Amino acid sequence: MSNNDTGVALDGGGAERNLVRWLRAHPDLFQRHPELVELLDIPHASGSASSLIEYQVRQLRSTNLQLQTTLETLVQNARQNEASSAKLHTLALGLLSTESVADSLGVVYASLQDSFSAHASAVRIYAAPPLDEQGCGEFVGVDAPRTADLDACMTASRPMCGLPDSETLWLLFGPRAVELKSCALVKLASVRWRGVLALGARDGKRFAAGSGTVFLQQLGDMVTH
Repeated sequence: MSNNDTGVALDGGGAERNLVRWLRAHPDLFQRHPELVELLDIPHASGSASSLIEYQVRQLRSTNLQLQTTLETLVQNARQNEASSAKLHTLALGLLSTESVADSLGVVYASLQDSFSAHASAVRIYAAPPLDEQGCGEFVGVDAPRTADLDACMTASRPMCGLPDSETLWLLFGPRAVELKSCALVKLASVRWRGVLALGARDGKRFAAGSGTVFLQQLGDMVTH
């Protein structure tokens, strides 16, 4: 076995491992010998660049592009969350000014259409209406027709997004059901009654399965109270 002036073994199958080990222990080699950089030939998938510097620049640019894309996504999500918070705040102020269930529901429907971009919305409360709210059609009674989707919503831990079956859509939205491509079902749960808040959209991505449900949950809690 023979050694060069660096002390790296050059013969046998371990020569390459020894060289890699030595380079890791001396990362400043190319600073002390910059002329070596231009002699390196490093094939890679980044293009035709052959010098180490060009290779590193391309890699850094690729990493920077990925980080920039991630940052833009985070900023966009933050803006959307801020907008949703502002909409909930406006709805809360509107509800505070109402004096009856019918008035509250009117504020809710207006907010869902104007602020939450719902093309159709519905509230169904499976209980008898209060004595002073006999004309409120959202109280459909305990024995009103329901579907498996509606029952599942009222026992789910979080809102359900996607597209329910046609029977569910018809019970909630009537003839407008044929226009809808996605829907969110939000549980309304009180000590004395239970119900569903439904938002429908013509856009299949608006309330697609897998969509975030934090603000929908907050919306359901607010409407329940």
